[in-house]
Amino acid sequence: MTSNILTPGSLEALHALWGWDRTWPKVDSQTAAPDDSPMQRLSRVELATMRLNADLASERLPYRGVVFDAAMRIAVWADRGQLPYLSGWSVAKTLQSLYYPRSWNARVPIRGLDLLVAVDCSSDLHGVSITLDAEPTDGLHHRPMRLRNRWVELGE
Repeated sequence: MTSNILTPGSLEALHALWGWDRTWPKVDSQTAAPDDSPMQRLSRVELATMRLNADLASERLPYRGVVFDAAMRIAVWADRGQLPYLSGWSVAKTLQSLYYPRSWNARVPIRGLDLLVAVDCSSDLHGVSITLDAEPTDGLHHRPMRLRNRWVELGE
């Protein structure tokens, strides 16, 4: 079918691209069961203050896998000007329904939040970072911090 649509030169280029894609390193996280995830202990304030930032000027190295694909989707939303209007909750819900279709209707998008943690942990590869205002330790002021650091705190 493809050989009927593409010219021989285009077909060779497509096969070369597929072969090149297989040589890219794979960035994937092993997500735990939703019941074991530290993300279940995020407060409502932390969920509401989650902010996604995509540095569009950063160099993106070619990687493959769910984590890198999710980061590229977030970068595309930023490039289209949609990211400032999306909450961390809605992005987590969207990513969960896309990559984990069996849990698309979960009450809390734990798998999507875990995927956002993996995106934040690999931010040096693609320039997408996630911050939130963590619960106060002094009882008064919320602390701005990266999602990956909060994940570590909650896991202890």
